[in-house]
Amino acid sequence: MRSRRGIFERRWPEGKPERLPQLAQDLAALNVDTIVAWSTPAVASAKRASSKIPIVMGSSGDAVATGLVESIAVGLKAIDTRVAGTPPY
Repeated sequence: MRSRRGIFERRWPEGKPERLPQLAQDLAALNVDTIVAWSTPAVASAKRASSKIPIVMGSSGDAVATGLVESIAVGLKAIDTRVAGTPPY
């Protein structure tokens, strides 16, 4: 799908989770900028397909317990007031 901001490559397992590893490998082979995955198996497949492409996790349960990430610690230095509507601390 084309938009003014780029091209979106979509892949769906069509109810067959066994297709997830191949779909993730296809996206990695395209060298996409980011992979958006919406389940723990989809995120795990994306993680195995590439260690260099950022993955955005939609809904994936406990990412630490499943081994998808080491921690969910986040450090913010400033908040963009155009997004948050409040001044940075």
